[in-house]
Amino acid sequence: MPHRLSVTRRRFRWASALVALLLVVAARAQPADEGALRLAERFLGSWGDPSVTSVKLVAGAFPEGSPDVPLPAEATLIGGLGRYEDGRLVHAVLLLDHPAGPEGAFAQTSAALTAAGWMVRRDPGPFGFVDARLTVFGNACGPSAEEGGWALIVQASPRPDGGSELRLEANPPPFFGPCDIAFGPWDPPVPLTTLVVPAGTRLYAAIWTQDEGASIATAILRGPISADDLADHLAGELRAAGWRPLANAGAVAHPVGSSSRWSYVDERGDWVGHLTVGLTVPSGGPGAEAPLALMFAVVAAP
Repeated sequence: MPHRLSVTRRRFRWASALVALLLVVAARAQPADEGALRLAERFLGSWGDPSVTSVKLVAGAFPEGSPDVPLPAEATLIGGLGRYEDGRLVHAVLLLDHPAGPEGAFAQTSAALTAAGWMVRRDPGPFGFVDARLTVFGNACGPSAEEGGWALIVQASPRPDGGSELRLEANPPPFFGPCDIAFGPWDPPVPLTTLVVPAGTRLYAAIWTQDEGASIATAILRGPISADDLADHLAGELRAAGWRPLANAGAVAHPVGSSSRWSYVDERGDWVGHLTVGLTVPSGGPGAEAPLALMFAVVAAP
């Protein structure tokens, strides 16, 4: 499940960014100007016969055929997107604004769903290298989950004004099968650590994965910070998470960055972590800052 969800999230983030832009374009169009709306729907549509597969954008309302998703009282519905095959809804996305931060927005959304009979679970994590302003993810199953109810992905992302953007992605049971989200505790086979990068920096291509005996997180970071200062910051994050530097194996400086080894012990065994912060080739022209490459790998201690 972690692998499938991480792939779904990455696809959802890219698609959601385009959806948000085109929803704004469509919402601002004058009632008489249907061209912008049709153009947005065509751009978002799948390749093929538009009479079979189509996309519909609606401002301030649910897409036709979407489930009756309960919304938190403080949220403002911006609009929605529906994907249809042969006239049947196969995918829906709702976009909302919420005045609270991601934690508060997710909590209120979860409460509204639970009160209406939905099963809700916040996803564990995020893990690996993450921004200081975290996005909160969760999953929900509709009230008729035992009969194959709707599956919902809930995402609460921070806005610059301190509020949140809520995105609710709904998948109907006839298209994706029964809502089979596991609501029991998730016990990964290796320790997964969250490493928050300094405020004022930006992460790109942040990825984490885990297997039976190892996990690895990688990312590219840009911002006004040196490799040494970033390594010190991440060392503090590791200490706060219970990791300890290995004796006689502290940070090792090299011309393009530094690396260090760490130890962690839990009920699953003894673990060794390898943290690397390195310079990359500058991009963006003369004088541009070189992005930093980050990696944190965890393996079972020998």
